[in-house]
Amino acid sequence: MKAVKEPDKIDAGRKGRLIAQRAIDEEHLLRVIYEKDNRIVISYILSGEEWQI
Repeated sequence: MKAVKEPDKIDAGRKGRLIAQRAIDEEHLLRVIYEKDNRIVISYILSGEEWQI
């Protein structure tokens, strides 16, 4: 829940989306994508070269 309320980083995404993310630990990232139509998509990502905070 902390990732939703207190993200480490918020970026603007495509088509008006907001993307909030928070590191869970050194190997995992939780990404919350807020859509324009009030939908929320949550992604759990294993660390790799794809993300950095």
